[in-house]
Amino acid sequence: MHKNFAKLKKKQYFCKNFNEKYIRYNNVNLRILVISALVFGTAIVFASGSMTVGDDFVSDLSQNASGKGWTWDAKTSTLKLVDGYGNGAINILSGYGDNIHINYAGNFSISGGSASAVFCSGSLEISGTGALSLESYNEAVIATMSDLTIKSGNVIINALNNGEHAIGCMRKLFIGGDAIVEANVTEGEGGGIYAGASISIADNAKITVVSAGDFHGISAVNDITVSTNATISVAVSGSGTPLVSQTGKIIVAKGTVNLLKPNVTEIAELTSGIVEISGGTINN
Repeated sequence: MHKNFAKLKKKQYFCKNFNEKYIRYNNVNLRILVISALVFGTAIVFASGSMTVGDDFVSDLSQNASGKGWTWDAKTSTLKLVDGYGNGAINILSGYGDNIHINYAGNFSISGGSASAVFCSGSLEISGTGALSLESYNEAVIATMSDLTIKSGNVIINALNNGEHAIGCMRKLFIGGDAIVEANVTEGEGGGIYAGASISIADNAKITVVSAGDFHGISAVNDITVSTNATISVAVSGSGTPLVSQTGKIIVAKGTVNLLKPNVTEIAELTSGIVEISGGTINN
C-alpha cells in the first residue's frame, strides 16, 4: 500500500476539524425543509439550509434572494454570478441530499483565504461561460460533501501551500461537456483532484493538474474513467503519484491521458491500480 493511501484513510480526505465541523452542522443544525407543490403533477422540492455569498448571508435557501453581482433562484437551487460580483468565498450549507447549481457568466476571481473558495454540503454542479478563478490555502479550494459536477466554462484552481486538495468531493466527481479545468498545487500535504467515490472525465473536457504537493495528482477511492474525447494531463513533482485509484480501476475507454513525472518512465510506476485501455491513449 502506498504511504499516501494510509494517509488518505487517516485523514478521510478532509482534515479532522473540517469533517467534524460540517458533518456536525448538517446532522444537528440543519433541518430538512421540503416544500412540495403540485405543478402540472410535479412536486417541487426546495433546498434547505443557508449560505454566505461574499459578504451577503442568506438564511433560507427555500426563498429567492439577490445581492451585488449574484441572484439565487430557489425553485432551481441555482446561484448565478454576473458582472459586479466581488471576490468573496461562497459557502453553501445546504442539506446533504440537495442538488445545488452555480452558474456564472463572465470572468470571476474568488479567494477563500484559509477556507474553501467554494464549499457545498450537498451535491454541486458548476457551469458557465468565461473563467472562474479560485484560490485558497489550508482547505480544499472547491469542496463538496456529496457529488461534484463541472459541465462547462474554464475553472482555474490554485491551492496555495495547501493541507488539502485543489478539488475534493466526498462522493462522485464528473467533469464533462466542454469544461476546461486547471488545478495547480504549489506545495503542502494536498494534491490535485480527489473523489471519495469515482471520477469520470468525458465529452470534450480538458483537465490539467500541476502539483508540487505530497499527495497524488488525480486520485479516487473507486474507478477513474476517461472516455469520449476527454484529455487529462498530470504533472507531479512532489512525492505523490500522477493517477491513483485506491480500490478500483483506471479505465481509458477513449480520450487521451498524459502522465508526466521526472525520472519515471514505466506505466506501472505512474499509476496505482488496474489499468484498462480499450480505446484511448496513455502517454508518458
